[in-house]
Amino acid sequence: MDHAKDKIITYSSLPIGQEKRTQFDQLADLLVQANAQVNLTAITDEEEIYEKHFADSLAIRLWEGFADIVRSEKKILDLGTGGGFPGMPIKIAYPPAEICLLDATRKKLEAIDVMISNLDLHDVRTIWGRAEELGRNKEHREKYDLVVSRAVAYLPALIECAVPFLKIGGSFVAYKRGDSQEEIDASAHALQELNAEISETIPYRIADGDPRQLVVICKKGQTPDKYPRRPGKPMKKPL
Repeated sequence: MDHAKDKIITYSSLPIGQEKRTQFDQLADLLVQANAQVNLTAITDEEEIYEKHFADSLAIRLWEGFADIVRSEKKILDLGTGGGFPGMPIKIAYPPAEICLLDATRKKLEAIDVMISNLDLHDVRTIWGRAEELGRNKEHREKYDLVVSRAVAYLPALIECAVPFLKIGGSFVAYKRGDSQEEIDASAHALQELNAEISETIPYRIADGDPRQLVVICKKGQTPDKYPRRPGKPMKKPL
C-alpha cells in the first residue's frame, strides 16, 4: 500500500486554541506524574506524548462523521482506554462531547479520575469492567452513538467487544497501526455476525511517519443476544 499521500497529523497543526493547549500541557504533566505510580503508558518523552498520544487520538477528525457526533453532543465510549486515550484528548478538544472511558484495570481509572478532577472536565466518567460483561449490561448495551478504541487487539475481537455497545446506526472507529488489511479481511465473519459493516478506512500518519489508519465500522442491525461471548473468548478465539 502506498502511504505517500496519507494525511499527516501533528500536534502543532491541530486547530485548537491556547486555552485547550494549556489543558493539554496540564494533561501531559498529570500523565507523567500518574505514570510514576501506575503503569499507564510506555511513552514518557514529552514530544512523543504530544504526537503519539494527543495528535494520534485526534486523528479521528479525519472522519467526516465525527463532526456530526460532537456537534450533536452524542454519547461516546472509549473502549480499553488505558491511560485515557483517545477519550481524554477528544474531551479536551471537544468539550460538549459526553464520554465514558472503559477499562478493566481499576488503578488506571483511578489515576484518570484524578486527571479529570484536576482538569475540571465535565460529562466524562470512567467505567470499570470487562467489555464482554458490560456489553450485556442494559445500562450500556446499544446505548452509545460512537465507540472508539486504540486498544492493541485483533480487529475481529475488537468488533465483537465494541459493536454491542452501539445504537443501530452508530459507528465504531478502531485506530490501527501499520497495514491492517489482513485484519480487515479476517473481520468479514465478525462483521456478518454482529450486523455491521466497514464503511471506510482512513489512512494517516503522525510525526513518526509510521502508517496508521482509522477503520470505521457502522452498525446496521441489532446485536444478536449471544454476543459478546464470555470474558476472554473474543480475544482467545476471534470470530
